[in-house]
Amino acid sequence: MPVAFTAEGCGPWHLLALEIAALAKAFQDRVTFATLDAEAQPQTPSRYGIGTLPTLLFFKDGQVVDQLIGVEDKAEIAAKLHTLTRTSQA
Repeated sequence: MPVAFTAEGCGPWHLLALEIAALAKAFQDRVTFATLDAEAQPQTPSRYGIGTLPTLLFFKDGQVVDQLIGVEDKAEIAAKLHTLTRTSQA
């Protein structure tokens, strides 16, 4: 499950949000996407050592297994999702 850590005033998030929306639709039967407002819940990003927004953490079985920092293109995020969903189905 990817969790996007962002904030209302995070300009780059608005670019990433469009890609996340498209990927959420493409992976809707395999992956649940979530967002977390880092300003509203500052203890959570701190817990994961997040200092840059947006950051996308990928969780599997409750553990962080990968991350992307900043705005990445849809292909990079999709590649990570394919790897994680393939591994979890094996």
